[in-house]
This record gives sequence, C-alpha cells and structure tokens, in this order.
Amino acid sequence: MKKIFSYFLAIIITAIFFTGCNSLFPSEYDQFDFGDTVTIKIDEKIFENESFWVRLDSLKVENTTSEDSIQCSFDRVITYFTFYTYWIEQHLIFSSDTCWDQILSYTRSAISSYAETVEISVTNISPFPFVGYDDPDSIFNIKFVINDNLTIDRKPNIYLYPEKKTKMSVSLQFPHGGKVIESDPFYPLLWKNIKVKPNGKIDRKYDFLFYEAEIPDLWQYVEGWVVAMDDLTDFFEKNLKAYSFNENEITDFIEFWIPELKDSPYYEIYPQYTEMVNQVIKLKISPYPDSKLRLHYAIKESEKFFELPGPDIPDFDRHGFTAVEWGVVLK
Repeated sequence: MKKIFSYFLAIIITAIFFTGCNSLFPSEYDQFDFGDTVTIKIDEKIFENESFWVRLDSLKVENTTSEDSIQCSFDRVITYFTFYTYWIEQHLIFSSDTCWDQILSYTRSAISSYAETVEISVTNISPFPFVGYDDPDSIFNIKFVINDNLTIDRKPNIYLYPEKKTKMSVSLQFPHGGKVIESDPFYPLLWKNIKVKPNGKIDRKYDFLFYEAEIPDLWQYVEGWVVAMDDLTDFFEKNLKAYSFNENEITDFIEFWIPELKDSPYYEIYPQYTEMVNQVIKLKISPYPDSKLRLHYAIKESEKFFELPGPDIPDFDRHGFTAVEWGVVLK
C-alpha cells in the first residue's frame, strides 16, 4: 500500500512540476510583449517569442554640428540593432538627434513582422555617453518600444499664456514610443526660445503651437459619452467650457472639428485627462507653467446610441502662467 501511495504521489508531483513550472519560471522565449518599454544592454538578446528577438549589437558616439541656421554642437549617439523575425535578420541603426538638451529624440524605423509592419522607437539611453568614452566595460541601458497598434493624435493645439512677455522653450517626449509627423511652427527647432505675450501670441505670428503625432493607442475607452452628430457643436461647447477652456480655444476646436465629424449618425467620445495624456505624450515647458490643462478626445464612429459610464470632469484653476492643450484621436 505504501508503494502504491508513493507511486501516485510521484505522479502527482511530476504533473504539478511540468504543468506549473511555466507559471513559476518565465519562458526564455517570452521576455517582453509589444508595447512594453524594454531595457537592453550591448550584446544582449531578448525574445518576444521564439520567432522574434532583438539584439543590441553596438553603440558609438560622434560629435557633430547642426546644419540649421542656428549652429550648435552636440553629441550624437548611434545604436546598432539586429531584429530577427521568422528566419530573417534585419539590421537597423538608430541615431539621436538633439541640439538643445541631453534628452534624446531618436529616429524611428519599421520592420516587417507577422506580415505586418511594426514600429520600433528607441526612447532613451543612460548614462549619457559622451564623445571620447573608451571604457570597454561601460554599461549603457537603452530603452526601446516596439508597437503594432499605432494611432494618430490629430491637431493638438498648445496655448500659452504667461503673465508677462516671456522667452520659453517647449518640447515633447514619447515614453512609450511615437513621433511628431506634422507641426507649425516647425518642431523642434522653432519651438525653442519662442517669445510669448500674455495674450498668447507666439513670436508675433502664432496663436498656438500645433503638432500631430503617431503614438501607441494607450487611451481609455471606458468612460465617455455617445453623442448624435447633430448635437456635437452644443456638446463640445458645453464640455470644453466645463473643462475650463476659454471662448477662443473652444471656437478653434469647433471650427476645425465639427466639419470633420459628418460621416456617422453618432460618435463615441472618450476624454483623456491631463494625467492620461502625460503618460503618452509628455509636454515640457521651460519656464514651467503655474497651471497646465491637457484634454485629448478619442472619438469613434457609432451606428447607434448607447450609454457609457459618465466621467467626472476634474477641476482646473487657470492661474499664473497657464498652458492649455486640446487634441483628438479619431478612430
């Protein structure tokens, strides 16, 4: 009887080991997922699955001078990657391109994977390697993101209202990958050392900073409203006012977006508040504003009306140097 019990106990332990070890010990071929921010070191290879891996081959630094009208010198960091996708190795080179600070804004590239195109974004490197480093044992942590679910954040407008005429610089960062694809004035060069008056006029020419960006779709699609097409003007006028946008900002939104929303009887509208927007697109302003409001709507077409959980509109107090921004992701 003891032998039979021991035999069955051994079977049970073996079954638990082989069925449960995958949850106890992560697979060597499942180290990250698309959309994750991943840290990698030189000569390291990491797997999304058995058929998709990434290796950081090398890194170098060179000094260069910008070819823009405003000359400046900076260190350019170049990283060399190998991406393996279904028996094909693809080699990509990423080069930082920044003239004004040490926050790296990398070029992006794409590879073919699973018969689709995915975008790779190298987002940061630490510590920052300077020209002349020659320590073969130097360890650099490079962060990158691979996204296969990208969307366009269309026409965000950034309004700036300092208390007095102020010289300032504005920049964007994409912690989960992304890039600016349109801008006016030209980003990033003409967003540096801009002169802004208390009425919001920028360099005596612009009423706001405009950009569009390709970004991963990380927005919330739980809380919002479903609005009939014919009611959109009234809805946005009241909703934007409730968020503390002023009359001119609301007028700009209505004049641009209402003509764009004419193809569906209803629209699902999901607000993304300041904290949510900051997670996807960081907005850096120097000097730092006293109050900052960001609201982006994710909007989907709908054939019928249905109820959504209503969001709580956060309070916002416009005081001191104020920066506000609205934008739309049209699904």
